[in-house]
Formats: sequence, C-alpha cells, structure tokens
Amino acid sequence: MLRSNYIYRLESLRAELLQLGTAVEESMARAIRSLHTHNTAVALWVINNDNYIDEARDTLETRVVTLLATQQPIVAGDLRLLMVTTAIANELERIADYASGIAGRFYRRPELMAQFTLPEQFCRMPNRCATVSTSACRHFLQ
Repeated sequence: MLRSNYIYRLESLRAELLQLGTAVEESMARAIRSLHTHNTAVALWVINNDNYIDEARDTLETRVVTLLATQQPIVAGDLRLLMVTTAIANELERIADYASGIAGRFYRRPELMAQFTLPEQFCRMPNRCATVSTSACRHFLQ
C-alpha cells in the first residue's frame, strides 16, 4: 500500500512538471504575441502569470523535498528523477522570468514598441520552442 502511494505521488510530480512546462510555453508565446501585436493586455497577462509559475515551481520543489523526506527512495532512478524534476522546474521558472521581463519592458514603454516591428521569423520562434520543450518534457516523463 505504501509503495502504491509513493508511485502515485511520483506520477503526480511528473504531471505537475508537465503543467508547469505548458504554462511556461504559454507565457513565452504570449510575450512574443504582445510584442508582435502591440497588445499591452497580453503583456500584463504574462507579467501576472509569472507569479503563478513561481508558486507552481515552489510547490513542486516542496513536494519533491517532502517525498524525499517521507518516502526515502531507495532506487537510484527515483532519486535521479526527483533531483532532475527540481532542476527542470528551476529552468522552466527562469524561462518564464525572461518572458515576463520581455512583456514588462513592453508594458512599461508601449509607445517605443509601437515603432518596432518584429521579424516574422521571431514571431514563429515560440512555436518552435514549444515543440522542442514539449517533446523534451514528454520524453523525460516517459
């Protein structure tokens, strides 16, 4: 019974990491969209969503530490999974901070951004990044 609870909690961590990755992808895409369309409302959404992502990362890290303390994984693969989950969550949160920074610069000075047009290749970049990060997360979680 205890092992099934442990496995359930590991799977929950994997699902939370995937949700965090999806939220970061959305922030990144919206940050670029706010620049491309000169939409300050979208930029504000990205800025506000950064708090959600920060909290989600904190929650994920707390659950990893709790799982380490209470379940004491004895299989090296499980221990590596827990450590890498924390590292990936930190990197995802950092990417979200970059997206928020981009959106914040635009939000504070929209008149400057109105004079600037993004190259079309730059506007396609979030889709390519999302494809790579989604693929990486899914392969990691399998």
